[in-house]
Amino acid sequence: MTMMSRGYGLDACERALLDMVRHFLLAYTKHDHPHWETALELGSRYFGARNGPLTTFAVLDVIKALRTSRKTCFTFNNPRCGTCRNKLSDCERHLCRTLHFARNGERSRVRTEALILCEGFDTKALLAAVERLASLLPSLSPTRAMI
Repeated sequence: MTMMSRGYGLDACERALLDMVRHFLLAYTKHDHPHWETALELGSRYFGARNGPLTTFAVLDVIKALRTSRKTCFTFNNPRCGTCRNKLSDCERHLCRTLHFARNGERSRVRTEALILCEGFDTKALLAAVERLASLLPSLSPTRAMI
């Protein structure tokens, strides 16, 4: 199942992170283009010359934690497809929720989403990576909610 990312309540920061995640994941699956370079460039464009590299490597740490904790593939939409990039897969939705809740300081909800993302397996690496990434991102206003 997919959902439209624009109608899902993602803010600019969350859309930027999703774009970076998708390009990194594309680099693992398609070797016809240096997608990892695009992800690095996006980090600097979205988060600036100073915070971009730190944020980019923190995003990569989240992806690495997911890759080692899951047994099935993390489904994602192609960021280069005009139609696909406007939708969220279930995996992307849970990742966005995890990052959203981490930015909002909602630790119990972060742990719940991490457990879903890790398919019931060990969440320690993912939780540590998400915490590190969230510490680099702007906080959310207390009234902003995500579906």
